[in-house]
Amino acid sequence: MAREPSLRELLSGEKPGPEAVAFCEWMESLDWDFRAAAEARRTEPRLLYREWLAGLNWNQSLAARIYRKPGSRKRGVTRQAIDAQMRSLGVTRPLDLRKQLGEQDLEGALDAMEQAQREIESRTSTARLAGEQLLALAETYRRMGDVAAARRTLDELVKLARRSESVELAGRAMRALPYLLFQAAAYGHEDRELIDTLEAWSVGLRESGDLDALVLCLARLGFELYGINRDGSRDRAQQLTKEAFELARGPVAPRTRSIVHACRIVALSDPDHLDERLRILEPVLEESRQLPADDRFFALDMLLTDLLEAARVDELPAVLEEMRALEDRCSAPWPQRYRATLAILRGDFEEAERLAVLPPTMPLASAAQVRGLQQYEALKLRGEWENLSGLVRWNANQQPEFIGYRFCLAQLACLMGRTEGVDDELDRWADQGFACVPTDFLRVPNLCILAEVAHTLDRPDHAEALHALLSPFAERVSLVRVTASIQGAVARYVALLECTLERWDEAESHFRQACATHEALRARPYTAWTLYDHGRMLVETGRDPGRGQDLARMASGEAAAVGMGWLVERSRQLIQRA
Repeated sequence: MAREPSLRELLSGEKPGPEAVAFCEWMESLDWDFRAAAEARRTEPRLLYREWLAGLNWNQSLAARIYRKPGSRKRGVTRQAIDAQMRSLGVTRPLDLRKQLGEQDLEGALDAMEQAQREIESRTSTARLAGEQLLALAETYRRMGDVAAARRTLDELVKLARRSESVELAGRAMRALPYLLFQAAAYGHEDRELIDTLEAWSVGLRESGDLDALVLCLARLGFELYGINRDGSRDRAQQLTKEAFELARGPVAPRTRSIVHACRIVALSDPDHLDERLRILEPVLEESRQLPADDRFFALDMLLTDLLEAARVDELPAVLEEMRALEDRCSAPWPQRYRATLAILRGDFEEAERLAVLPPTMPLASAAQVRGLQQYEALKLRGEWENLSGLVRWNANQQPEFIGYRFCLAQLACLMGRTEGVDDELDRWADQGFACVPTDFLRVPNLCILAEVAHTLDRPDHAEALHALLSPFAERVSLVRVTASIQGAVARYVALLECTLERWDEAESHFRQACATHEALRARPYTAWTLYDHGRMLVETGRDPGRGQDLARMASGEAAAVGMGWLVERSRQLIQRA
């Protein structure tokens, strides 16, 4: 009798992510009872079923092969049964392809296109025909919401254009690639082959007269160079995106101009260029009203991040409302990260961790960065420092060129009271005025972490240098642009440095400013932490122990409400000392 294939064997070759494999194995252990599983996860069966299908890239044929009805003992189900269960649970695909392509048989059309592509490759050497077919195939994948397949198809188009040395194909490839900007490799990863290709194409496109393709090529090249995370590459990225930005003032398509502006904003994402980014965004937002949902959402995404950084809280609700109205029409995984950030701000850490697991449409390396940064903030605020330090140490070993991981380890060591050796590291980092801190979009978050470390270690010598670097941004919010992960008001960290420098009046003012920003953001965990820090200053300096006690009680109440037990205990101890 033939052996039944295992679940892993059924999944092999389909390239689901490790989270999807683990999810399927968990559901198999529960006899595929989605209602019981949803109850165990404290969610709705509809959401759990959607998560399962999304993990399998909405491949219902694969789902049908691995799915088993409860009690059916290895009897498979059909795709029609999967469809019926989707309808019964109210689950829909991210994009309705039938509606998009006019009630056609979409899977049949896709099969026909793939077959035509195979015939073109086997019967003709005409690069143009093959390129047209690849473009059509990629567009069909995109409309189906299968972004990973669209990316693979466009990669084939790039290779074809490279082999054929066709400037025309290079131009067509450049027009097709930009909508996958959010699919770019993880920050710090160098795709040298793509960079060399774009460098070569930029030369040919300058002579071709194809202005749209040229500015897209320059902008995408700048985008890739910025992501390498080296000072020289960032300087070049700014030069290229500036040239593309100037050329895009000419007769180019609105979508081209919008994409070029987006790349320019990325290249200017260090804290010194916030005002310039907001100025560039004004025409982008206006033009994006006429563009597809993904482009409009991307423009709003950039605006929301800059408004958050600028602490322009009153303008955030209208942007969030429009983004929520668009998210069902987007093929990109952007919306979920904002849900995770909002969950952290209201202190719902379990929900934040759940939402930080992004859908498989984002490349694994990029998804790992986004998930890791959001989970870091949730776990840090909840007080799970031991587990978190192990995760950060693993990342630091995997990517030693990222000094930010070392800063995070020092921060966690200070929170746990294990500061042995941290002094020496801080001395090394302080060399040449903390020149080791990169001048990229992580500059302010990194300086905030170092400020907390210098305060905990009581190092006024280093606090002075950090205060000079951080105080110009005191009115802003510290956040990581890639994830929209918020670390609270910069004013709080400036106040900690001023406590270390014994500038009590300035610290008092900045603690008040930080509390006002956190209350406007409804950032309950950071409100609690700031109240505690402020109260501790008043108690330990003897300036106003009674008010310090009151602030500590308020901090304890807020911390208890969001599950920050460690801060409740510290607040209690502070009240007793007072």
